[in-house]
Amino acid sequence: MTRTLLLTSILLTAWLHTPAALAAPAFGYSPSQADTLLLADVSEQDAASLVRQVSGGRVLKVESQGDVYRVKVLLPNGVVKTYVVERSSGRVS
Repeated sequence: MTRTLLLTSILLTAWLHTPAALAAPAFGYSPSQADTLLLADVSEQDAASLVRQVSGGRVLKVESQGDVYRVKVLLPNGVVKTYVVERSSGRVS
């Protein structure tokens, strides 16, 4: 009985430390992951919304350039910054 319990606890511990188990979020996604939220064929409105969530700023302009959008934002501290949003994935950089 002790041997079975010990073996079970070792296997459970090993499984919990596998990369797949460590990478899986427990409860959906956190707001800090908004910049990596994957979408299919992001629209200009989607790009503006993603950048607004990531930056907390006010979107000034969205330009389509090939497979990306360039989104110009006025940040809360008064700085104007341009973010790039990939059209195919929604990745913000």
